[in-house]
Parts: sequence; C-alpha cells; structure tokens
Amino acid sequence: VEVEEEGRIVLKALNNGVLEERQGMISISRHLPINGDVGLETGNIQFDGSISIRGTVQNGYTVIASGDISIEHPEGVIGAKLIHSTGGDVYIRGGIFGLGETVVEAGKNIFVKHVNEANLIAGEEIVIGSYALGSNLYANTIKVDERKGKLIGGRAVAKDTIITAISGNR
Repeated sequence: VEVEEEGRIVLKALNNGVLEERQGMISISRHLPINGDVGLETGNIQFDGSISIRGTVQNGYTVIASGDISIEHPEGVIGAKLIHSTGGDVYIRGGIFGLGETVVEAGKNIFVKHVNEANLIAGEEIVIGSYALGSNLYANTIKVDERKGKLIGGRAVAKDTIITAISGNR
C-alpha cells in the first residue's frame, strides 16, 4: 500500500513475507526459497509461510514455518534440532538420521524416505518410504511401504491405522 510520510510516498507491505521483484513488479511472497543449507550462514529460520531448502538442515539447527517445509538434499537431515510446520506438510527427500535428538512436527503430514533415532509427530499422516529404526512416531495414520517397509524399535502410535510389512525384530 502507498503511504505518504514526511512528504514522500512509502510502500508498506500489508502482510509478512519475502520481498520479490519480477518484471518491474514488487510483491510479497509467502514462500522462502533457500538455495543451500540451513546452518552457520543462515542461522535458525522461522517464517510465516512455506520454506523450500535445496540443501539440508545441519546438526543442531531449527526450521519453523506456518506452511509447508521441503528439504531437497538427497541424503536428508542429520542431527537437526527441530523441523516444525505449524499448519502444513514436511517433505524430506532423503532420510532422517536423528542422533536421538531430532524432532519433526507437522500440522498435517510428514513424508520421508527413512528415519533413524528421531521423533516424528504429525497431525494427520506419517509416510515413510522404507524403514523407521529406533524412532518415536505419533500420528493419526502411519504408513511404511506395505511390501518391504520395516518398523524396528522405538514406538509407533496411531489413532487410526499403522501399515507396514514388518514390525519389530526377527
């Protein structure tokens, strides 16, 4: 919105977000792209909107968003402290190596390839591609590949359904 202050025209955003300029137009986006890792260069991130991370969330760092969180690194996340989407989904392309400390929370769903020693809490579903090892999973529905998926150690607590090929040790 245009506002006149001290004889000058000032542009003020009506909502929070990232300032973008495209083809001479200025806008506020509710999507924050991060082209590398969340770590020493970025610090912890808290954003009102969605976040896509091309890299990973490094050991001990936190990402909090009101929308979806997408982490694209093929190896996933190792030792992140907290990944929390208050109202959206969390998608992690690779796996989670939680080192016993990582917490991933989503208002809706969590999608991940595999989970080692982490805590996952979803408002709706947790979907795991291959296995969960020594992890604590809490959701309405927990789905691990029904042909070869494994839940080994830890806890899996669902209000509705747990689907997996193998549960427990041999």
